[in-house]
Amino acid sequence: MASRESTEDLYRPRDPDHCVGIRSRAALYTQDAIILPPHGAAVQGREAIGQWLATLPVISSATGEDVEVQGAGDLAYLRGTYTMTVTVPGVPVPIKEVGKFLQIHRRQGDGSWRVSREIDLPLPLPTTASPSQGILRP
Repeated sequence: MASRESTEDLYRPRDPDHCVGIRSRAALYTQDAIILPPHGAAVQGREAIGQWLATLPVISSATGEDVEVQGAGDLAYLRGTYTMTVTVPGVPVPIKEVGKFLQIHRRQGDGSWRVSREIDLPLPLPTTASPSQGILRP
């Protein structure tokens, strides 16, 4: 079934000066994977996912927590939560995002598991939250 290590790799902070991190993160997806990011169009295919990941702000800290893992045969799903802090050029304070995700993993011919489909959803923030507090609005 889908490994916790691969999920943790998806939320591991990335080094903004090291493209290898983006390529290795994109390698966790199947060739035909689809990501449904918040506030954006679907991103389809490992190459496009790698290009999309390279456009994200620098992630300075990130954690993911598995809430539920179920599977049968060559398919498994993983539902969880995440917290990440990003640095956005021109924004004076780091921005924190808290959310939930759902991933479908597919077993590959070599026995490894890769993400086939993924959706990430930032959680609504309290009405008192503001950008000056370093909290990203969904």
